[in-house]
Amino acid sequence: MSEFKLSAGRLAASSRTRISCLAALLSALLLMTGVAHAQYGPDDEAEALEAPKPKAEADITLPPMPQPQDMIPFNAGPTARQSYAIDAKSLTVTPDQVVRYTVVSTSPSGAKNVSFESIDCKTKTFKRHAYGGNDGQWTLSRTDKWEPVSSLSQNQFHFTLSQLYLCQAGMVVGNAAEVLERIRYQRVLGF
Repeated sequence: MSEFKLSAGRLAASSRTRISCLAALLSALLLMTGVAHAQYGPDDEAEALEAPKPKAEADITLPPMPQPQDMIPFNAGPTARQSYAIDAKSLTVTPDQVVRYTVVSTSPSGAKNVSFESIDCKTKTFKRHAYGGNDGQWTLSRTDKWEPVSSLSQNQFHFTLSQLYLCQAGMVVGNAAEVLERIRYQRVLGF
């Protein structure tokens, strides 16, 4: 009988240890959830929505929303998961070697994303100026940041577009009509 009491005591101690470990684990999970909530909580989202929107750059005029008949599809590379098309009417080349355009990316399920962007051939960077909404209106990007064009990025189409159709030696090759012709007929730049 005393052996049973001893085993029962050990069993109770073992159960308490397990419960303590589970409680500590649960506390840690709740703490991590609280930290994550503190970083990305609804208050921050509300503040972000109420924050003043950035102004468009002085020399940028947002183009009309793209129309299907004006879209020129282009090959975005072997790893592209979406299809891409440039709005021919929106593409411009600036004297400072920046190409501005509207791009429509389409997922395999048919979801579309529209953005008005620039690629700077001198600095090998890109920037999203605005996003097209379902209501046919532009929403200015909240970031005013030029990002590097990279073959390793999630949006590799910027790399493909700049390397194959737009830029060479830090300059735009040709005017808007010549760039559009290269994209339309998939004539890549010679290296």
